[in-house]
Formats: sequence, C-alpha cells, structure tokens
Amino acid sequence: MLESGNIQCSVAEVLGATQSVIPRLWTRYRRTGDVSKRHQGRFRVTTRQQDRYLQISARRTRSVTAPQLRLQLQQTHGVTISRRTVINRLHEANLRSRRSVRIPALTRGNRGERLRWAQNHIIRENRQWTNVLFSDERRFSLRPDSRRMRIWRVPGRHSRVEQ
Repeated sequence: MLESGNIQCSVAEVLGATQSVIPRLWTRYRRTGDVSKRHQGRFRVTTRQQDRYLQISARRTRSVTAPQLRLQLQQTHGVTISRRTVINRLHEANLRSRRSVRIPALTRGNRGERLRWAQNHIIRENRQWTNVLFSDERRFSLRPDSRRMRIWRVPGRHSRVEQ
C-alpha cells in the first residue's frame, strides 16, 4: 500500500492499526518480506503425529489413564511429557475424562423374570406395601469411593464401560 503511494494515515485506517505502527511494519516488510509476528510462547513438545497417537489411543482404550498414555508415548516415540500435557492434548481433541455409566445388561431373560415377578406381586394387600421401600434406583454407597471407572469421551456422549 505504501509502495503504491498511499500515506501512512490512510494505510493505518485500512489496516485498522495505529499510525505509529505503520513505519515499524514497513521496515520489517522491507527487511524480511513478511510482517507477521514471530512465534510467542513456548514451542510444543509433541508433533501433530504424536498428538494424534494420544487421541487414537484414548479412543481405542477409553479407560486408559493419562499417566499410562504418557508412558506409552514415551516408549513408542521417545518423547517425555507430563501428565498435564497429555490431558491438554486430549482436551484439544474434545476428549474429557468422565465417569462411565455402569448399568446391568437388560437381556430377554431378565425382562421375562421382571415381568413374572410383577405379575406374581400385582395383587398385594395394603399392609404388605408398607414394608416396601421405593427408590429412584440411584446408587447408594457408604464409602466415599464409588469404584466407577473414568473413561475418555466426548462431552454429551454417554458411554458404558465394556465389561
């Protein structure tokens, strides 16, 4: 733009920059042929291929932990990274560590047994129902450890652990 005879004020308006920046950009352009800023921040330790390896490994074996993935990457690619870096790379792929849903399989036999039980107990006296505890079928645990596994999955997609 400056080469075509425009003044710094008009170039600054077109670029949406302040007028004081234009001489620096012009000098950098004449010296290097480029006006983009140099890379800021720390360089990535892993390559795209290694990031992809972590993502595929987490999707293939969803119950694998971040420290296990870290060791796998170290053994296969010879790259030493932290557990936090593994988590960051999986977050970039929109994979989050979530508790898995553990539900019993409802087979045809189970459904038949449930139906027979319901038919056998459909006619009960009122006093018999006073001994029945109704719940919303939530899990109850007396210990703080729920013993549920964590898996890597995309948010909003509920997955079960393969048993």
